[in-house]
Amino acid sequence: MRPLVLVLSLLILTLTAGCGAAGSVEIKKTIRDYDAENYKSVSKRCAGLKKKEASMNAKTQVNFRMYCGLAYWRLGKLDSAYRYLQVAEKFYKEGDPSWVSEQTVTEMRTALDQLEKAKRDKDDAEEDAPLDD
Repeated sequence: MRPLVLVLSLLILTLTAGCGAAGSVEIKKTIRDYDAENYKSVSKRCAGLKKKEASMNAKTQVNFRMYCGLAYWRLGKLDSAYRYLQVAEKFYKEGDPSWVSEQTVTEMRTALDQLEKAKRDKDDAEEDAPLDD
């Protein structure tokens, strides 16, 4: 009886070992750091998480893209912020609204509005620049 219990216990451990979403623990730490306004820490964590993105579930990917994008925005890394937040918004619309707080979604939209305006202004300035002869 004892060997059967041991074998069943090992089997259960083996089968449930991969149940956690890839990166989910790191995302929770990322959110905690973001909420504490430790944007540099978030940025560093995002660089490491990028390698795991392909194996993340949809909820983890939304949070990864959103919080990393917002941290990049706060740090003035505007090109990275824009790329991350564009994807975050797409994933958010395709997913479950309960995955991200409404406050964070509002912040994402504010950041995207500012980033898109800055991009338009930059494009307009380049169009208006005199041509060098």
